[in-house]
Amino acid sequence: MTSHSSHLQDPGDNTLEPFDLSKFTLDSEVGAVVCGLDTKINYTKLSKAFQFLTRNPGCHFIATNEDSTFPSSAGLLPGAGSISAPLRYALGRDPVCTGKPAGTLLDCVKAKCVSNQSFEFDAILTRSPLECTLIQSVQLWLEID
Repeated sequence: MTSHSSHLQDPGDNTLEPFDLSKFTLDSEVGAVVCGLDTKINYTKLSKAFQFLTRNPGCHFIATNEDSTFPSSAGLLPGAGSISAPLRYALGRDPVCTGKPAGTLLDCVKAKCVSNQSFEFDAILTRSPLECTLIQSVQLWLEID
């Protein structure tokens, strides 16, 4: 789970110690909390994410996907959707999902392709809008405003 570039690899997040809110300094520049597959999730990471989402006005709650499970060679493990579940419950709201099963990411790519007159491609949409096969080899640079 990441919340800001300065918080990406905070060694203090990898702890089994209780989270101490009195020692937490809120970074008001954090504009989003992104939940993905995190095999080292803990109470500290969830608590920090909760603080950003409840105390930073406009902080976006984003999930990379809603997979309930993740396959491993030895069997199923909790997936990325399981990582965002505690925050969903605590916040009483769902994140914006950018990956499967939502089409948010593909919608952004489609919008960029339509708005960029010089970008030409042929695409075949297969079973669902999320399964898009590009026929031509293309390089796409997305600019996020």
